[in-house]
Order: sequence, then structure tokens, then C-alpha cells
Amino acid sequence: MCKKLCILLIFSKLKVAKLLINKYHMHNLYTIFA
Repeated sequence: MCKKLCILLIFSKLKVAKLLINKYHMHNLYTIFA
């Protein structure tokens, strides 16, 4: 149970990090082309 919770926590953190990175890259592209 605890192990499953830890895995879910790590997975959600990775998901958030990925979203932030994508957002950051999009912002960079926008500033380059703007």
C-alpha cells in the first residue's frame, strides 16, 4: 500500500515537472518568434 502511494506520488511529480518544462519551452519559443 505504502509503496503504491510512493509510486503514485513520484508519477504525479514527474507529470507536473513535464508540464512545467513544456510550458517553459513554449514560452521560450514564443519569445524567440515574437
